[in-house]
Amino acid sequence: MDWQTQRGMGPGQYAATIQQLGMNKSQAGRYLGVSLRTAQRYWDGDAEIPAATVLLLRALLRYQVTPIVPPWRGRKG
Repeated sequence: MDWQTQRGMGPGQYAATIQQLGMNKSQAGRYLGVSLRTAQRYWDGDAEIPAATVLLLRALLRYQVTPIVPPWRGRKG
């Protein structure tokens, strides 16, 4: 199987991939459009990583794309 057909990713693979892409948990959450808590749950294995997220992360690695992480905006109000 190649990276395009592997749609599952365990927490260890997720953590390693995020680190290889030069991001931390918070940056990964912002980049992927999920909360820090959800990114943490992926990291810890408490939540299944969606197939689309897995494919995106693997494509970023495969094509050596450096993610541009949006800045943290904090809470409004």
